Amino acid sequence: MARYYNTQEVVDILMQSDSEDLPSSPAEEDSSSPSDDSGDDSEDSSVHTDQLESSSKSSSGDESEGEMHDEAAGWTTKNGKIVWSPTNAETLHYFPAATGLIPGPTHYAAARIIDASSSFMLFLTDEIVQHIVAMTNLHGRRTMKAWRDVDVDEIRAYVGLIVLAGVYQSKHESTISLWSEKSGRSIFRATMSHKRFCYISRAMRFDDKLSRPRRQDDKLAAFCQQLVPFKGRCGFRQYMPKKTAKYGIKIWAACDAKTSYAWRLQVYTGKAELLKRKLALVGTIRQNKPEIPPALRQARGREIYSSTFAFTKKHTLVSYIPRRGKNVLLLSTKHRSPDVTDEDKRKPMIIEEYNRCKGGVDNLDKVVGTYTCRKRTSRWPMALFHNMIDVSLYNAYVLWISVDPSWQQQKSHRRRLYIEEVGESLVKPHMMKRGRLPRSSAAAEMVTAERDAAAAGPSVSIQSRDRKKCEFCCDRK
Repeated sequence: MARYYNTQEVVDILMQSDSEDLPSSPAEEDSSSPSDDSGDDSEDSSVHTDQLESSSKSSSGDESEGEMHDEAAGWTTKNGKIVWSPTNAETLHYFPAATGLIPGPTHYAAARIIDASSSFMLFLTDEIVQHIVAMTNLHGRRTMKAWRDVDVDEIRAYVGLIVLAGVYQSKHESTISLWSEKSGRSIFRATMSHKRFCYISRAMRFDDKLSRPRRQDDKLAAFCQQLVPFKGRCGFRQYMPKKTAKYGIKIWAACDAKTSYAWRLQVYTGKAELLKRKLALVGTIRQNKPEIPPALRQARGREIYSSTFAFTKKHTLVSYIPRRGKNVLLLSTKHRSPDVTDEDKRKPMIIEEYNRCKGGVDNLDKVVGTYTCRKRTSRWPMALFHNMIDVSLYNAYVLWISVDPSWQQQKSHRRRLYIEEVGESLVKPHMMKRGRLPRSSAAAEMVTAERDAAAAGPSVSIQSRDRKKCEFCCDRK
């Protein structure tokens, strides 16, 4: 006859079976006595005990497996390639790479900056200018019958003219109007003729066309984002709908978060693995990306100012709810813990870091676009060259202000004055070398005045400009 057990008896049997699995002491073995029940009863009891154990284990195993499957599904990506974790138990610590950089100008730069133009020459070096001269003359001889070779001063004068055109905010203005005697400016006619300027623009090159590799291999090495406007033919032209220009050449820019000084620029031509380059990434990510787990996509029903984190060994995802129905997703390879601020909004530290640093490149685009020297062109190397001049001018301005903070300190348009001074210093050497005076009377007077000033030598006011007042004499007064 089968024997039935109540709940308490089943619990006692299971606990006794668990204790029997553990190693017992000799005293416990001696104190144990055989059961007085018959063999049939013992067999029945063992059968029912095994059935109860197997049924309880199977039911609990099914429930636990179901819960684990549902939980894992919430942290597995749509493509099934990445399984995120809600904790950072297995996430590796982040150790930033040692750069050895000290804020401010280097000793090399500070020792060579003596005036506004010398700070710009740190970027437009003699080697760069000589290379442009060689490649431009090479292409000019090949393609133009009446080509006359350019020299270093003429290339610098050409750069000075496009810099001055940017100061006058004439990037959409025709070059004919800049040289016009009625609506133009005398400094353009005094430097070179309009025909010569157009010749140099057509012939300017930065490499030997015949020594280029094949077009399919003609790409630069891949490295917040900058977009150089360009709609011409280019194998790595990008479309960015949120940018003003939308079409152009995408540049990865490493900028200082405080001054927007461009530390490094690299043209984007394909995917780059930042972790292998020892670079950390902090940025927003769209919700339609397949790498986002379902647990971070859902914003409905979540508390305002709440954050949900997901981790891998080297990545951290955070989903933050700033207001009802709004879900902000950020990815970081620098932050490896679920840290939030102590404020009322409880923002994650990833968002705080992003807000602190994201303005560097955006501000660079803003200040560069104010006095840009960009001109419409169908050649992407010229578009990059114009952008290089713009960024170099801003970097040189940051260095000049760091070396001489009191320069034009009371003026609200210091950067405009700086760019104008740099442009004029670039065109003056070539202006004084002109063989014939320009036809315009105002331009001819400008050339004559520069030649007379160079013949007379530096004025007394310029020589005594850096002299300081004597503290002893001032105290005696």
